[in-house]
Amino acid sequence: MPAFFRRARAFVALAAALSALHASAAYPERPVKLVVPYAPGGGTDVVARVIAQKMSADLHEQVYVENKGGAGGSVGTEQVAHAPADGYTIMLVPTSHVINPSIYKLSFDTEKAFAPISMVASTPILVAVPVSSPAHNLKELVKVAHTNPEAVANYGSSGTGSVFHLATETFKREYKVDATHIPYKGGGPAVMALLSGEVQLVFETMLTLGPQVKAGRARALAVASRKRSPLMPDVPTATEQGFPVLQATNDYMLFAPAGTPKPVIDTLYHSVQKVLKDPDTVANLAKQGADVVGSSPDQLAAYVHREIPRWAAAAKQAHLQQD
Repeated sequence: MPAFFRRARAFVALAAALSALHASAAYPERPVKLVVPYAPGGGTDVVARVIAQKMSADLHEQVYVENKGGAGGSVGTEQVAHAPADGYTIMLVPTSHVINPSIYKLSFDTEKAFAPISMVASTPILVAVPVSSPAHNLKELVKVAHTNPEAVANYGSSGTGSVFHLATETFKREYKVDATHIPYKGGGPAVMALLSGEVQLVFETMLTLGPQVKAGRARALAVASRKRSPLMPDVPTATEQGFPVLQATNDYMLFAPAGTPKPVIDTLYHSVQKVLKDPDTVANLAKQGADVVGSSPDQLAAYVHREIPRWAAAAKQAHLQQD
C-alpha cells in the first residue's frame, strides 16, 4: 500500500478516535433511554424508575424508562443488543437475563452483546395465592393441590424462563404439584392475573407482590430467602416450613450495548453508584423489599459468566426447550 494511502487511513482512524473521545467527554448531551424488557408495574420497572429519576438529576439529562415486554424479556434485550453503542440506550434486566440463553434462540450472545455497568439491587421472592385460597402456608398449598387440583390449576409468571418460572417449576417437581404455567409480559400483569382469579399461584418479588399483600388483596405463604424480610416479619421462609429447595432472589442489572466507550460506561457507573448511596434511594428500595448492591462492571461480568451455566442446568432439569 502506498505511503500516501497509509497516512490517509491513519489520519481517518485518528479523526474517528478523537471524535469518539470528544463525544464521550461531553456525554450525555441528550436524554438517555433506559429499556425495561417487561410490562409496567413489575419489580424491574419499579427499580428502573427509582434509579432513572435520580440518575436524571445526577447526569443533568433525562433518563427515561421505555417498557418493551415479550418473550421473557428477550424482545427488549434484543433491541438494546442492536442499538448504537453510544450510551443513549441502556437497559435494566432481572435474573431472567442469564436464564434466557437456555430458553430462547437469541440473535445475540448474552455475554458478548452487552457492556456491564453495575448490579443495582436484589430482592427476595414471595410465594402468594388469592385471599380466597384455602391455603395459609406451603404445606396446606401442597395438600390443596393434591386433594383439589382445580384450586391450584394455573400459576402465573413474568414470562417463560424467568426466575419465577423456574422456581415454580422446581416447587412443582419437588412436591408433585400439577399446575399449568401461564406466562405474562411482566410481574405486574402476572399479579393482576392472581388478583382476578385467572391464576391461583404466583412466585414474584416483594416489589410487585408486597403492596397487594399489605392491602389484603393477596396472601403471602412464604418468602424464598435465607431469612425473613423485615418488611413482612410474619411471613415465614420456605425453609422454616420444610421447603429448603425454595431459595431464590431476583437480581437487577444495568447494561449498555457492547462497544460503548469506556468513558461513557465509567460515567454511567459512577452515576448509578452515587444514586445507590443516596439515602432516599436506599429507603425507597428498602420499602419495596429490595437490597442495594452496587457492584463494579467486572463483578457484574463475572456474575453473568457464572450464572448462565448454572441456570442452563436448572432449565434442563425443568425440561424447558428453546422456543
